Order: sequence, then C-alpha cells, then structure tokens
Amino acid sequence: MAPDFSFPDEQRTGTPIDEYFALLPFLTLHMQKVIQFEKDGPELKKARSRYEKRYRPGKDDGILDSHYVSWLYFDLRFGKSRRTIAERVLDDPMTARLVEPGPTCLKHMAESYATFYEVIDPGPDVVVLDELGTGRHWNVLFFRELFGTPPGKGEVWYTRLLGPPERVLSYTTPYVYAPETRAQFERGVRGLTNDYLKSQLSIGVPADRLFAESQKESALFWAEYIRVSNSPSRTMLSSVPSEWPGTRLPHLVNTDRDDIVLTEMHFRVKDEAAARRRLAALKSFDYDEGDDTWTWLKVKSRVSPDEPRTSLGTFSFKEGRLVAEANSRERAARLEAKLLGHLRGLLVLEKALYRRVDDLPPRSPEELAAHRKENEELNARPEVQAALRKYLEKHYFEKWPREKVPALGNLTPLQAAKTEKGREKLTGLLDYYDRMQEGEPATRPRIDINRLRRMLGLPPK
Repeated sequence: MAPDFSFPDEQRTGTPIDEYFALLPFLTLHMQKVIQFEKDGPELKKARSRYEKRYRPGKDDGILDSHYVSWLYFDLRFGKSRRTIAERVLDDPMTARLVEPGPTCLKHMAESYATFYEVIDPGPDVVVLDELGTGRHWNVLFFRELFGTPPGKGEVWYTRLLGPPERVLSYTTPYVYAPETRAQFERGVRGLTNDYLKSQLSIGVPADRLFAESQKESALFWAEYIRVSNSPSRTMLSSVPSEWPGTRLPHLVNTDRDDIVLTEMHFRVKDEAAARRRLAALKSFDYDEGDDTWTWLKVKSRVSPDEPRTSLGTFSFKEGRLVAEANSRERAARLEAKLLGHLRGLLVLEKALYRRVDDLPPRSPEELAAHRKENEELNARPEVQAALRKYLEKHYFEKWPREKVPALGNLTPLQAAKTEKGREKLTGLLDYYDRMQEGEPATRPRIDINRLRRMLGLPPK
C-alpha cells in the first residue's frame, strides 16, 4: 500500500509548492527507516543532533526551520555511498509507485541547493533573480502568495530554489540582505566554490553539477555565518558591513591550517646596531628599506619558483625594542625561535600579546572607505596588474594542464582531453571558469580560456 501524502487543507498554499510539501512525509519516513534499521543510521542521527544543538532550528536565535529541513533531506551526504536522503528516496522501489508530478518534484528536491541571489526584477508577477556564483537568471513564481512581503530590487537573498530556471519556486524563507552586500557575498560564494573545486570531494562530479555540489557542501558554513550574525528572516532587511566578511566568522585559519590569532611579541634589544648587522648577513628574511621592516617568507617552491611566497611574519625595531608580528601562535613560536637563534645574546623576550579576530573592534565607515580606496588604487597600478597577469598565465598555461584536477576524476587536463568522456568534463569545467570570470571586477586580469581550449585540443568559443 502506497503512503498517504495528503496534508491538511489549512496548510495548503494553493500554489505548486504544495506538490513538494506533500512529499515531506515520505522523506521523513525514509529518514526514520535509515536511523532505525540501516548501518548508516548512527552517522545520520549524529549529524542531525549536531545541527540541532549548534544551530537551534526554529528558535528565535536559530536557523529557520525550512533551511534546516532542506539541508537534512537534500544536502547532507552520509554513509559510504555519500547519498542524501532525497537521492536514496529516488532509488527506493516505493518511488516507482508515485505518479507525476511526484517523481519530478523529488528530482528537483535532490538537485536543489541554497545559495545567494540578487533581485534584478521584483515583479509584479515574476521575481527575476541573478545567481551570484554563476550569473544565471531564475524566474521565481508565486513569491507573494508564499511569503507576502514584496521583494525590493537589488536585495540579496540566501534561499533554495526548486525547479527549472524559467519556472522556479522559492522553497525556503529567504534571508535578505541590503543591496550593498552583493560584492561581499559574491566573493564568499566564489571563494567557497574554488575551495570545493580543489578538494577531493569534487572528484567524479559532472561539470554541470560542480557549482550545485559546492553550494551543498558550503551549507554549514553559511548556517554558521547566519547563526553568529543573527540575521533576520524575510520579514526584515539585514545589512552587513561593506567589507567581506561583515561579521564574526565561524572559524578562520591561515594557509598552514593554524587558527588565526594575531600575535605581537616584544623583545628587549641589547645592541640594535649589532642586531642589524647580523640580520643584513641573513637570507632568512626579506628586508624592505622603504619602511625598515623585515618579512619572514615561506621557502620558494622548487617546482614553481616564480609563485608568490606566503608571508609568515614581520618584525621591525621600535624605540629600543624589536616588535614581531604573526597571525597564529604556531607561526609566532617559530619566528621567536628563529630570532633568538639568529640574534643569540642580543634579544630578550619581554611579552607576547594575543588577539583573536573576533575581539577586534569593527572598522568605522570612514576606515572601510579608505581601505577600499587603497586596495582599488593598489590593484589598478600597472606593475600589480602585470605581476598578477604573469602569475595567472604561468599557472593556467604551464602548470594547470599537467596538474591532477579532482573535477576531472583526478586526471590532468591533458589526460582528460584524450577521451570523449574526459573532453566532455573538461569542456564543462572550462565553460564554468568562463562564467566565473564574467563576474570578476574589471580590474582583475582575465585568462584567455579559448587559448586553454586550443592548447587542449578543444574547439574555442
């Protein structure tokens, strides 16, 4: 006997979203079956419990219920198969007994993801959204019937859409942010997407699903962001400061995976002139004569010696003291050991100050504006543009074709180009890179993707 998917009339909206709501009992039933009878049950139960404890869905200070439920059913990958509840339901023999639009609605649910959109046309009949990560347009139907509050042009939404782009429904209550936050959230989405592309999780994912899967994977990041920033729901417009990230971040680490802790060490100097003579003879630190500062740089890569080197710490002499700075306790300890070793007998550590990013006072609007202007002026300098272009071209035209890419099944682009299936994945990936570049600021150098296509034996666009 097929499950009864009916639900009370008072819960119906009178819109096509009812077809999706009617499937929720089936998803819930399947989840309970996994928890009680399948070997993946403990993992699912633990993940659900962690989310509920940390993000408090449905509570005044927690995540909206619609975002929690959709993450649990549509995004959470668990078990050896790494399939979601919705994907498992699609494979369940009971699904074959569903009549349309049931199977199609389940497919839409399984493929959906939450991400950020800008309202470019608020209606009145159709709300047109621009997806920040891809630039695709989505036509949202029945928004006013579902949420009541009219949208505003330029608003940024974090929501989940169901259905094809030309006729889509907003399944979760949108979190809404002020128009000036668009650039910041777009950078956040692109950064997380690029991290996903470089990870093992993207291995074997079809090129046309890479963005969707990256957003599923980043759902917990945004849940944490929403929780700590206490963002309101669709009924209130929220604003974040104009420099991304705008509020306390969930967890920041440096390139060594150390927790970000701003560290400042003060050394008493017994003989500054002697200390400077020793430093001048060393190759461990890079000296900037302009501001009289030494920088401790990561060792050059033997494979790519022209790649930019990470700054691990800095130090300078100030009023009879040597003041050293690093962005983690671990790097600070290593820098302390190097300085005391190289300048043995000349330094004595007096104090170390530690400060987490969360403890820093927010910048004033004037400070933010000055910082933006300084960055814009720096990025517009011809020598900066030339250096960045040189780095990007060396990476993409020399290194990247020979590097293993998870999105290509851990093959290099040159290897992938040798098979029909590989070329299909490679074409999708390069098309995706093209779309990503379209959303970059005009000051950022562009990579000639057609040149890459020709190098790999693919037809140019």
